[in-house]
Amino acid sequence: MLSIKNILSLEITSRRSIFGWLNVVFNKYDPDRVKAVGPDRACSEWLLRCGAAVRWTNQTTFLHDYNHLPAEGTKTYVEEIDATNSCIMHRGFPHLKGLKHLKKIVLNKAPYVDDACLYQLKCVKETLEVLQVSENGSITDAGLLYLKELKSLQKLLVYGLPGVVEKEKTLRQLREALKDCQIKFNGEDF
Repeated sequence: MLSIKNILSLEITSRRSIFGWLNVVFNKYDPDRVKAVGPDRACSEWLLRCGAAVRWTNQTTFLHDYNHLPAEGTKTYVEEIDATNSCIMHRGFPHLKGLKHLKKIVLNKAPYVDDACLYQLKCVKETLEVLQVSENGSITDAGLLYLKELKSLQKLLVYGLPGVVEKEKTLRQLREALKDCQIKFNGEDF
């Protein structure tokens, strides 16, 4: 016989698995959708579904609401992504492929962002100039080292990453690979 405590525990676990499942569904990459609407539109749809925000070229404000996307066929190009407190995860990062105008990404307090996400940023290495990776316990030294491929990076802001345990060694390798990039770790220039 189930006690009240066990029933409540099952209910909480059930809710968590439902949200986890929804996050996986929201992050699903659909190559047919990309082909139908283009990479910028498909990427915007993914980000907005997951609670992130998008700023397009020639715009000064971010779009936060999926329901306010412009009509399909409208030419918009993603220039900046703010994924603060969003549920984006590595399954959705293939949406970044084909973005030709992306200059800045903020990955702050995004609990599903991990090293696999940072690995996939290489698909925007030609355009990405500014990257913030912060307040995340899943990022490790190995994940940060994937950023060495981002040769266009001009500014890297990194803080609140308890999984980075060899700070000096990791940052030295990043500095050697990204000579023209200003790197700040926990508020200090490196």
